[in-house]
Amino acid sequence: MTVIIKAPALSPETTTILPNPELADVENSQKSLFIKRAMDGTKRTYVRRSSNRLLTYTFRLQRLKMLELEAFVRVYHNQEIWMTNHKGESWNVSFVSNPFEFGIDRKDNDGVITINLEGFKSA
Repeated sequence: MTVIIKAPALSPETTTILPNPELADVENSQKSLFIKRAMDGTKRTYVRRSSNRLLTYTFRLQRLKMLELEAFVRVYHNQEIWMTNHKGESWNVSFVSNPFEFGIDRKDNDGVITINLEGFKSA
């Protein structure tokens, strides 16, 4: 299965289809740890969990697909997008890393890019 990204999320105008990410895709939950001190001197810790997840995908793309993704990111980097990942899950996400580094290998004209997205899984 491929990765499909559409933007903007509410009424998609643009669709980009990407190949499966390389094996190092990551999904992390967003947590915050707070340490508080009570008036009597005891320490209390609180963990706040968020419904948002941080997704990291690394793609190896051909030059034309890399240019297409670069144009997509330039236009929609500050908007919410809709994504279906290689597992068939639907997500409402936004780009986290900015600027993106598009590296192209001169030998075979392929490029590698790592994309960080933050968002939640759609129902």
